[in-house]
Amino acid sequence: MNQKELEGIIQKARNPIIVTGAGVSTLSGVPDYTTMKGTKVGGRYFQARQILSRPFFQTYPREFWRWHQQQFLQNLKPNKVHRWIAKQAIPVLTQNIDGLHRLAGSKAVIEFHGKADKALCQVCFGEIDLRDGQAVLEHSHGLLTTEPLHILADHADTEIVLYGDAIKPANLELAVDWTESSDCLLVIGSTLEVYPLAGLVLHQAPKKIIWIDKAKNGVARSHPDITFIQKDFRDFFDD
Repeated sequence: MNQKELEGIIQKARNPIIVTGAGVSTLSGVPDYTTMKGTKVGGRYFQARQILSRPFFQTYPREFWRWHQQQFLQNLKPNKVHRWIAKQAIPVLTQNIDGLHRLAGSKAVIEFHGKADKALCQVCFGEIDLRDGQAVLEHSHGLLTTEPLHILADHADTEIVLYGDAIKPANLELAVDWTESSDCLLVIGSTLEVYPLAGLVLHQAPKKIIWIDKAKNGVARSHPDITFIQKDFRDFFDD
């Protein structure tokens, strides 16, 4: 199957959706949780998975936000896979937190594991655009500082679903509705090893799933009825 054949299948479907994982964003230079660098706090080294946990966030908010800025607020841009997905103009259910589907122009997006480019002010409960330093300062709420990091550490919550957090009920409910009602479920760049999203996909009828990734993992091998396309995205999708 090639890109044009895949587009034909999507166009014929009544309710197609696309599910994406970390593999889609690696072309934009976004590391996954297993390759992100950690940080030292008080002489102790914390791995990325430990930093992205509710206990770390609550104990070391300033260190969390400093590390977060280095990891997630670089000048990232959508790649050709994001742009191709946006052109299909169909719903996207993503495990990625980088916001690149939104930047590419996709409108209906469930960011299942949250947003790294947004924070939630715990004073007014407004959303803060972390890529805009002035927007952070506007949420000082009387705190006498011009340092965005101080404001975030004092009274902002991350919109990332951290380890120890539950998926937002509204996102889970909508994801269930999308996957259940879909007649064509295209998976791109996900290992389908992280639950509950993996369960939502793998619970569906195999005949309606098309899965594209550069390597076939144990999950794919254990579901032989799913159509699996083993391709490098750089070769499969046109610019």
